[in-house]
Amino acid sequence: MDETLQRVKVHLDRKLHKNAGDSFGMLHVVQQISGEGFIPDILDSLLRHEEDLISVAANSYTHNNGFDKITLLSSSKPSYKLRLHIWWPGSTYMNEHIHNHSWDFSSAILTGAFRFQLFENSHHGLLLHKYLCAFPDEGVGYKMTYLGKFYLKCIFDSQFSKGNAYTLSHHVFHKIVNQEDQTTSTIILHGEFINDTSFLFSEKLIQQPHNIESVPFSPEKLYSKIKDYLKHLDDKA
Repeated sequence: MDETLQRVKVHLDRKLHKNAGDSFGMLHVVQQISGEGFIPDILDSLLRHEEDLISVAANSYTHNNGFDKITLLSSSKPSYKLRLHIWWPGSTYMNEHIHNHSWDFSSAILTGAFRFQLFENSHHGLLLHKYLCAFPDEGVGYKMTYLGKFYLKCIFDSQFSKGNAYTLSHHVFHKIVNQEDQTTSTIILHGEFINDTSFLFSEKLIQQPHNIESVPFSPEKLYSKIKDYLKHLDDKA
């Protein structure tokens, strides 16, 4: 591992060892990382070191909700993953499914803006198709089981933009609606897995939901995406 990545990993290991299981401690770490140039340094390092680029590419892909999911660093002790999410302008999927996660996480918006919504179970509101999501035995992606139709209601709806940060528990249902005309990106830090499964809600039935495969980026494709993203950061500077 390149010394830049190693330096960031040591920093995260130390901070998260102190804040294990503390979502607001994780939020503080994310705010620090997003504001001190860590992310451009990591991305520059990946462009210079092929071995690290290959490793990151193998765990990165375009998510079905329409954003690029790039796993920059991961650790088992303490347990965490640091990911960069990028919504590019003109993405064909701006309005993601309502969902929760198997872990608590904290996030900070690096560029752009999006509409952020929270939901809870209800006896009225949006009638949606509910799926149980689990991880496949191998590879990346997830497998889904249809559970029927259930109601959710929106309990929070606001616009988040560059500089905003938040933390969210694993059981909270949420979704993001990206703005089509801009490059929006976030840094995500999630802790240890609390559950093996999560839930997803869709307005329409999902065709062939049993096994949703995700195709990892090739090193060449990830290299190109990182170059484009760093150019965007330079243009905004």
